[in-house]
Amino acid sequence: MIILEIPNTPMLGGIPFAATWIRRLGVGFFKFLFVFKKPDFLGLTMHSWDGIKFEGKSSKNSGEKFLRQLDELLGFLKEIGYEFKSGEKIYGEFCKNK
Repeated sequence: MIILEIPNTPMLGGIPFAATWIRRLGVGFFKFLFVFKKPDFLGLTMHSWDGIKFEGKSSKNSGEKFLRQLDELLGFLKEIGYEFKSGEKIYGEFCKNK
């Protein structure tokens, strides 16, 4: 049995590549970070509620605004050479290489 942990990817300064930080800091900030650091592997962490408008603490850019940010960021990542894979596909490739 193999357990594969796919960790969150820290960018410069330990800022995680996560929806909460994308909403708070904006797409431009992360595009800027990729000038300095382009990891071989990225793991994006997000909650299902990031795409729903909500109020309160940590609600900045939630809902449709976040979905537009996410679309822009994913398009940018494709442009700079990243490909997108499911966890199942990554697991399959990992097991094949063992």
